[in-house]
Amino acid sequence: MVDYRIPTAAAVLGPQANMSVIMASSDDSGYFWQSMYSIDKVLGYCTEVTISSGNQNVHSSLTRLNMDLHGSKSFTYVTTITGSGSPIHVLRMVTMSGNLFVTGVHPLPDARPTDAVIRELSSYVNAIVDHAGDPVPTLPATKQPPQTGNSA
Repeated sequence: MVDYRIPTAAAVLGPQANMSVIMASSDDSGYFWQSMYSIDKVLGYCTEVTISSGNQNVHSSLTRLNMDLHGSKSFTYVTTITGSGSPIHVLRMVTMSGNLFVTGVHPLPDARPTDAVIRELSSYVNAIVDHAGDPVPTLPATKQPPQTGNSA
């Protein structure tokens, strides 16, 4: 679900085979804030979920990791989804600072993220939190090329 009233920016970083997706949202409504403070309760109930439809089953599991993210409230976990195909593993980091919410996602080849992947994704997430209030740099003035030809 997308709420167009919540300003959001996202970026895909790195080559496709090793990409990370970073999303930052600013929410003055309090919706994200409430979610961040109730997620502990939800994650306690939803670490293992199996959904069945007809003769197909999809299983999702969450493994919580302890990370040092720079927000006031943060979560890091690996999601593993298994079904009829190969398992899908995703590292997800979520942090908040004031009304800024930053999420980083990185696909994994297995359920154990390497230290390098953890460092890279957390550096992206932390950089956004750390520099959110920085002024936007201005572009240097460009010289106009001299005009040639006759002017009437």
